[in-house]
Formats: sequence, C-alpha cells, structure tokens
Amino acid sequence: MSEEEAMGFGGKVVLALLRTVDDKPTTRVYFDNFFTSLEILCHEYGILGLGTLNKNRTRGCTFIKITKSTVRSTTYEKFDQKSGITVVSWIDNKQVLLASNYIGKEPMSTVSRYSKSDSNFKDSFDSRASLEELWCKKAQSYPNIRNVALRYLMVFSTTYLSEQGFSTLLQIKNKQRNKLTSVSADLTLALSKLQPTIPLLVGKMRAQISH
Repeated sequence: MSEEEAMGFGGKVVLALLRTVDDKPTTRVYFDNFFTSLEILCHEYGILGLGTLNKNRTRGCTFIKITKSTVRSTTYEKFDQKSGITVVSWIDNKQVLLASNYIGKEPMSTVSRYSKSDSNFKDSFDSRASLEELWCKKAQSYPNIRNVALRYLMVFSTTYLSEQGFSTLLQIKNKQRNKLTSVSADLTLALSKLQPTIPLLVGKMRAQISH
C-alpha cells in the first residue's frame, strides 16, 4: 500500500487539493477532523497545516485523563521534535484535540461565543412585540441577521411597485386581449429589470430552410 493510500480518503482529498497550490511553503491549510492526520502534516508537500484531530489518530500521543474536576478551557500541549508536530488538548464541553506543524497553543486570546444560557433574544422574540419592533431593538446586537430580516419585512416599503404591477396588468389584458387566461409569464417579463440579449437569442436559433 502506498503512502497516499494509507492516509485514507480524507488525506487523498487534501493532497489532490495541494497539487493545485503553487506557493506551498507559505500556504496555510486548515482541516476538519475528517481530513486531519499526523501523516498529512508530515507529508513531503511541506504545507503549514492546522486541524482538529480524532483521538484514534494521535499515534500514541496521550494526555492526562479528563475528569469532572478538570477546569473548562484548560489546555495541554505536546511537541514532537523529530516531526515538528504539536498536538494540543483543549477542554471545552469535552476534550478537543488539534494538531499543527507550525503553531502550538500560543498565542491565546478571548473570543465571544454563543451560549444557550443567554436567552435574552429568545425572551424578546416570545414577547408580544411586533417583528418590526423586535428587530429595531436588536439592530446593534445582531446587525447581520437584522439586515436580512428587514429585507423580508419591508418588501413593499411604498405602494409604487404594487401600482406599477396593476398598471402593467391593465395594459396586457385589455379589450383586444380579454381572452387571456394566464398572464403570469407576460407580467413577469414586463416587470423584470433584466435586459434580454436579443442578438444572442436570435443567434442561437436555426434559420428556417425554405422549401
């Protein structure tokens, strides 16, 4: 079995991706645990890799046993001098393993994360406030979601689009065309802002051969 075959499907996917990268020595690649292995980090391609690691791929690298008294956010680090690989154990709700060939547990920083215990938004949503009032209150706390919500809540900020649609419908279904049963396609075409590429459409049509 070749070295690449021994890496499994996930490793072969990564190697196939790396073959498309020209500047490998300065390229950093981040893996999910499906793709991460110590073998891929040691591979001759010489990439800078970091990824979560399954426990069954640690190749004998062990850490102290995690107990209920282990403090959350505790980190342990082991470095293999021969391969240059560092394996970090980070305690969250459960143990998380990370492996890298260019970085260890430092530098460390603090980030904000979602917590189920923060029910402020849920409580606001369950209140009797309207959706418009809710998103106005949460504009600064959830700016990205709020912008998406407003696009749906304010589809017709004025009556202009509705009036335009009715006027177009009257022009299409007039006295001379009162037998039309379905005008949805005509109405869509009339109200669309997309400009049809007539020369391209005509060019694709085959000219009728005369008899």
